[in-house]
Amino acid sequence: MELYWTKSSWDEISKLQPIAKSTNNNISYSKNTIWFGLFDKEIVGSAGLLLLNNGEGRLKSMYISKEYRGQGYGIKAVELRESWAFDTLSLSKLSLITRRKDFWLNREYKIDTESGQPKGKYLMYKYSPLRKETNE
Repeated sequence: MELYWTKSSWDEISKLQPIAKSTNNNISYSKNTIWFGLFDKEIVGSAGLLLLNNGEGRLKSMYISKEYRGQGYGIKAVELRESWAFDTLSLSKLSLITRRKDFWLNREYKIDTESGQPKGKYLMYKYSPLRKETNE
C-alpha cells in the first residue's frame, strides 16, 4: 500500500509529538490550523496550514518519521498545502518561516525584506498564481 497525505484531526496529529521533540520542536494545537497527516497503516507524518487574516495562510512545520524521509513525501506535503491554500481556499498569499531558504526560493517563494527576520531564519512568502500579477 502506498503512503498518502490526507486532511486529519488534531487527535491523529498529536501522536507525532515525539517526532517533533526529536527535532527540538513542538506540535501545538491551533483552531485556525488545517492539519494533514501522512499515513502508512498509522500516522507517520504531519504538516499544517495556519489560516491568517486577510485571506493569507502560513505553512507550519512538517514532521515525518525518519524511516520515511528522503522519499518525496515532504515535497508532496508542500504541494498539497499550496493546492489547498490557493485552489480550495482561494487564499491570496502563503508565508513560512524557515532556515532552508534555497529550497523555498526554488519553489518560487521570496524573502520578505519588509518584515523583521527571526534570528537565524527567513520569513518567506508566495502569492497565489491567480493574484500574482496584481500583487507584485
